[in-house]
Amino acid sequence: MKHIMYRFLAIIAFIALSTTISHAHFYYSYLPKKLHPNQLFSVTITSSNQTTNETLPSFSFDTTSTLEFLSQKPVVAKSGNDYFYTFYFKVLHPTSVTIPQVSIRSGGEEFFIEASNIPITSLQKRDDFCGVLATDMKIKTYQVSQYDDTRYLVTISLEALESNLEDMHLSITSEDGIEEIKRNHAKAEGEYFGLVSDSAISLNFTYYNTIQQNYIAYEIPLHIKDASVAGQVGLNPKDDSFEMVKRYTFIALTLLFLGFFLIKKDFFYFLLGIISLVTLVTFYIPYEKICVSKGSVVYILPTPTSTISGRINEDFETMLLDERGDFIKIEYNNQSIGWIKRENLCKN
Repeated sequence: MKHIMYRFLAIIAFIALSTTISHAHFYYSYLPKKLHPNQLFSVTITSSNQTTNETLPSFSFDTTSTLEFLSQKPVVAKSGNDYFYTFYFKVLHPTSVTIPQVSIRSGGEEFFIEASNIPITSLQKRDDFCGVLATDMKIKTYQVSQYDDTRYLVTISLEALESNLEDMHLSITSEDGIEEIKRNHAKAEGEYFGLVSDSAISLNFTYYNTIQQNYIAYEIPLHIKDASVAGQVGLNPKDDSFEMVKRYTFIALTLLFLGFFLIKKDFFYFLLGIISLVTLVTFYIPYEKICVSKGSVVYILPTPTSTISGRINEDFETMLLDERGDFIKIEYNNQSIGWIKRENLCKN
């Protein structure tokens, strides 16, 4: 009788121990049902029964896939004993997508998730489509300035989620480009530049929202309030109307805080007044002078593929108006504005 009881207890202990040390299980918890050409998308791998003291698993995808890997490191989230590992990819092939086989090493073991096919569908063509697909896209700021006798220069600061922001192009422009793209997993930010005929009333474009599965429209009015300074607005960022508003605001704050200090004798207001004054002074710091070397090529936009607008015939000094990546904005030839590469500055 005792032997039977011991065996019964041993079986119970084995079952309990097996449950306690159950191994992690990996599987795709999210895959898109369909994709579009050039779309950026996410896939999520879930790990069940992963212990908290276990080191994070390593993932190895088949690199022969036609997808572009945006990051080999996943975004990690946890809920209970489940871990979620999200990766971001971009569709490169216009007709088919295969989520590659993935090898996972965790807890001294190796797991495999087999490849999975996702159908590709083309979007309905639209003349105003900017080429961006995203779960969301927002215009942070925009600016319109007179570039030359017949064209406006439009600059747009954009923020988008799960987007191919680098593919943005507007057919209405004579030239455009997007630079300074900063990507942090799903979020991307960038600066768009485009040249548009000054006979146009507005700049209209759409992006495709992959969640709502429809086109979202934007309209930017092409209007310059003061034509006399049109060539400077936006091209010389310290001379635009917004800068004037900021200057007057900090003048008012400086006077207000210093006034409170004189009345209440509270050092805190004096400190705030000094901070406002220092900030105000920065608005009046003159531009840095730079020397541009002879033979330098001047571009319309600060993009590698931009059209050449001129060439510098001799070394000369000018003001540094702005910087974007490897490009520097300058004024040359009687208030013409353009961009040169940083390498074209005088060596001495």
